[in-house]
Amino acid sequence: MLSNNNSKSPILKVRPPKLRGYSYSLAESVKARNENRILCLRLDTNYNCNLECAYCYSYLKHDSENPVYMKLKDAQEVIDQGVEVGLRSIVYLGGGEPTLYKDFWNLIEYMREKNVIPVIFTNGLTMTNEMAKRLYTLGASVIVKFDGGERTQDILTGNGSYKQIRTAMEILVNNGFNEDCGNNTTRLGAAPCICNTNYDEIPDMWRFLRDNYIFPDFERATSIGNATDELSINDEQVNELLIKLRDIDEIEYNMIWQTEYAAIPAHNCYIYLSGCHVTADLGVALCPEMPAVENLNNKTLKETITGPVFSKTRHIEKYIEGHCEGCEILNQCFGGCRSKAYYEYNSYFASDPFCPLAKTMSISAKNSELKFD
Repeated sequence: MLSNNNSKSPILKVRPPKLRGYSYSLAESVKARNENRILCLRLDTNYNCNLECAYCYSYLKHDSENPVYMKLKDAQEVIDQGVEVGLRSIVYLGGGEPTLYKDFWNLIEYMREKNVIPVIFTNGLTMTNEMAKRLYTLGASVIVKFDGGERTQDILTGNGSYKQIRTAMEILVNNGFNEDCGNNTTRLGAAPCICNTNYDEIPDMWRFLRDNYIFPDFERATSIGNATDELSINDEQVNELLIKLRDIDEIEYNMIWQTEYAAIPAHNCYIYLSGCHVTADLGVALCPEMPAVENLNNKTLKETITGPVFSKTRHIEKYIEGHCEGCEILNQCFGGCRSKAYYEYNSYFASDPFCPLAKTMSISAKNSELKFD
């Protein structure tokens, strides 16, 4: 059962828990980049969904009269091409709700056959005990939508959605997804979209997930699609929240973040270094929030990641523009969130506009053990 009680924390300082198939270290990511490999691929197969989230941008790709579905054989080919360049896991975003993809189970089983870990983002509305058992057996990790208490969740994702989402989380916990599967790694995550509607609830949500050994994948709403500037939080709110969450981890849970700044709290997203995003129409993008730069109908995945756009952006530290240039921890955070920078400055190489360290530029890397070679 899910708990709201903060259990006694360990005496020794530790790194925050990781999510299996989703969390890769700086050293792993840089090594993969330097060897022209990828570790983790984000995948869309369909854009239909059974929710209408206030912050959604995937609906921009969905046409109910002419729906875009990736054929199973194309999805399998994407996996095969990924395996050829070192693929270890797929973050299955779906584009819409992945469990509504008509070949969902065939695709998950194919991932398992190819020794690729499925990491499934789901709103939880289709989750059953039987489904959870099968996903567990297939080695999947699951990240569930979770935006706040009942009133907040229903405002953001529709009336009645809170109870369904909470039920899904209970089912996954009862099937062991939030147990340690080795090396301080869990198989259950929760993904709130941080916005003005739930901003004040975030610290208590963070504690709830920590108490239940659930990986917190907290991301800010990007001002595209439904996520307008009115919904998105400003840079002062971002900075205030990051400090608060970092203090909660250090003081209440004895957890130390790897770097002083992380665009996703307590988690460094290195998709630019060692990943990519494949859309349902086989477009290849640098990030799920960004437009495709190539299509697998024209070039293979290997050709794409070694082509000019990916080659340059995968070495972002050499081409970064703005306040990140010359920063002492550039080789740890690599300019922060690439999509937020892109939409703020219309450049692949812009600095993260929300980084609080940019205001001081007197940064030490005292908490980081990994160095970039």
